[in-house]
Amino acid sequence: MSNRIVRLGVVIALAACSNSGETFTVEIRDGVRYVHNLAPAHGEEPGIAIEHVKTIGHLDTEDDRYLLYRPNDAVAGDDGSIFILDARRPAIRKYDAAGAFIADFGRDGSGPGEFRGGFCLDRDRAGNIYFTDVQNARLSSFSAAGEIRSGVILKSFFHIFRLLSDGRIVGLDLSREEVEMKVARLLDAQGNPTLTFGESYRHGDEFMEFRLNMCNIARDRRDCIYLSFDNHNRIDTYSPQGELVMRIDRPLPYRIQHGMRMVTTEIAGEEVVEPEPDLTDVSYGIDIDGSGRIWVLTFVTQPEDDLTIPERMANAIETMHFEIFDPDGALLCYVPVPVQLSRFRIFGERFRRRPAEGRTRPLSESRDRPCGR
Repeated sequence: MSNRIVRLGVVIALAACSNSGETFTVEIRDGVRYVHNLAPAHGEEPGIAIEHVKTIGHLDTEDDRYLLYRPNDAVAGDDGSIFILDARRPAIRKYDAAGAFIADFGRDGSGPGEFRGGFCLDRDRAGNIYFTDVQNARLSSFSAAGEIRSGVILKSFFHIFRLLSDGRIVGLDLSREEVEMKVARLLDAQGNPTLTFGESYRHGDEFMEFRLNMCNIARDRRDCIYLSFDNHNRIDTYSPQGELVMRIDRPLPYRIQHGMRMVTTEIAGEEVVEPEPDLTDVSYGIDIDGSGRIWVLTFVTQPEDDLTIPERMANAIETMHFEIFDPDGALLCYVPVPVQLSRFRIFGERFRRRPAEGRTRPLSESRDRPCGR
């Protein structure tokens, strides 16, 4: 059983990413803002550096409090405390702002306070911690002090979700039940579906459609919803009511291809040749900082075909960078990935990833701006 480390870092603005207004075009169609980026406004120099400041977890320790076996996600409390979802334990592990262990919440099972297959964390404005309990098909929660709260039965399978300020839940909908398939679903605070949204890609092959519509999700302080597609040059912004208000594309150093390939696997001692999707990897993560800027973790080169997702993430320094867009969709700059990572999270002006944390200097305020404007 391998353990893992969650490293925390800080992002410091060394030079403001600026927007000359000459590196993108905008068209408005049916009230939707389409932003076509031609180049980063700041040029090839990032203007932002990421500095590592903290590590939680140790590889060489017998102290079980600092062994993380499968840290799938992390959120921060108002007091700087850090909650880490360790899916293999399973537990929500709480550490203070200095990285000292405080407590574990949860255990394996299907009863109150128990979960299996935890994947994603989020917190509401009261500080309660919510997480997807995949195998039990519910959204469970603890208070910041570890008290068990009532769970929400999910009528659709979510693997990634976010909580809106009014208690609604938005998640990536992988059930694919409707004829008019959508990418995301909004639920009320009790888990009842209210609407689906997000244009999907159709193919005809069920597994291919599943892969083509994989994306990551984020929300900002105004409850605007953002989707970044794993295998498409597409970043969407939606209103809190699920209406598309902005779609962004950007220059990529490769051509996007979607096809099928034949692979050989061994089943019951026999070699079997089967088709599987052969897709271009574009992005693997999105979040919004406290100034409304959009951060997307994007591939700059294509990883080797036979690598698993964790293996691909282990090469993140060489294969990925951060793209930073302003609230209007203009590409500001690229930021190198300083350490190996998978997903990342931003909380206000603090930047966290799995594993990382940081800070950015405010460049523009967007608190009262409409989504995508």
